[in-house]
Order: sequence, then structure tokens, then C-alpha cells
Amino acid sequence: MEVMIGVRGACGLAMFGLMLSAVFFAGRADAVEGNREKFKVSKLVGERGMEQPDVPQPPQRDSPRGRALAALAAIEGPLTLYSLQPFMPPTSPPRRGAYGSPEYIAAEKRDDELWERSQREWCARDDCLASNKVLGKVAVNSKNDRAQVIKALRESLGKIPGYVSMCLPEYRHSVAFVSGGHYYDVLLCYQCGQVRVIIDGDDEGGNGQTYSMGSQAALNAILRKAGIPLAKASWGPSKE
Repeated sequence: MEVMIGVRGACGLAMFGLMLSAVFFAGRADAVEGNREKFKVSKLVGERGMEQPDVPQPPQRDSPRGRALAALAAIEGPLTLYSLQPFMPPTSPPRRGAYGSPEYIAAEKRDDELWERSQREWCARDDCLASNKVLGKVAVNSKNDRAQVIKALRESLGKIPGYVSMCLPEYRHSVAFVSGGHYYDVLLCYQCGQVRVIIDGDDEGGNGQTYSMGSQAALNAILRKAGIPLAKASWGPSKE
């Protein structure tokens, strides 16, 4: 009898121990799964929550960019599309001598004078727009072509991203139009994603970053159809 009680007691203790083990490991499993979920959430916050989304903003209404955007609603007459060639710096021979030496300083002065003279001569015999040589221009009258040009203008002017490119713009396209008695020139640089607005010859707006710019290929097609050459790239490959 005492032996049976002892055996039953031992079995009961064993069962109780198994139950405690099951509860313990189940708790550990839940804890591990919970940690996994916490890690997923932390990872998601780290990847997304701490980064501000890039939401483009419209330009200020009274800015040159904002004025040009509003002026698209009341264009008077045709749009004029330009093909532009940015200034192409002259090629200079390598500078000799150690940095700061008389020979090096003389070569540096020579390069500066060559650059300034080339800039003066760049527009001396050709028409220029904001120091960019005009390769040709065409009035955009067809409905489809006009829609493509206006789309490029609306996108380029209408959205300002939350970042600024360090790329130096080289404008190879420009669109001119009249609205509200004012003359607008909107220069487009697809290579750097930048836009520049000139109103009545006033260039106070400077360069501005774009979020999207419409179809560069569509503008090039309009120029090619009119027999107007496209600009050469001053460095590296260019789709412009």
C-alpha cells in the first residue's frame, strides 16, 4: 500500500513537472515570437518611420515659378520651343609645375583669361538665351505637340521636391509664351532635373529643382520634325 502511494506520488510529481515544463516552453515560444514581432516593428520603424517621405510641394504663387505655372492657364498665341546649346568651356593644356609655384600660377591665370574670352565670344555672333546659344526654334501649333509641351511645363514648374541636386544645370530646351501681357521663358535641364524661369527678361528666379519634367523625347521629336539640331553634351553621354 505504501509502495503504491509512493509510486502514485512520484507519477503525480512527474506529471506536474511535465506540465510546468510545457507552460515554461510555451511561454518561451510566445516570448520569442513576441520578440520577433517587436523586431519586425522596430525594423519597419527604422526603415520607414524615421524617414520623412518626399512629398513635393507647389511653388509659392508670387514666385517666378508660381507665376509661370499660373500663366499656363491663359497662354496668348503659340508656344515656341527652343533648342539650346550650353556654353562649352575651352580645352586647356595641363598645368605644369607644383601647386603654388610661379609656373603653376601663370598657367592658372592663362586658363582664367581663356575662359573669360571664350564666354564673351560665345554669344558674340549668335543669338543666345541666358548665355545658351540658340540652335533653332519652332512654333508649336498642333494639338498633340502643344499638349506634350504644356505637360512638360506643368510638371517641371508645379512640383518642388524636398531635396536639392548638386548637379550644375545645362539648359538644352526652353519654351517661350505670352500670358497676361508678360513674356515667359522656361528653361529645362533634363540632365540635372532643373528649371529656370525668366519673366520679361528678368532672371531673378534662378535655378530650381524639379520632381518630374514630362517627356524629353517628345520635345526632341518636335525639334527634329522641324529640322532643328539638338544640343551636344559637354561631358559624358547625354540623352538631350
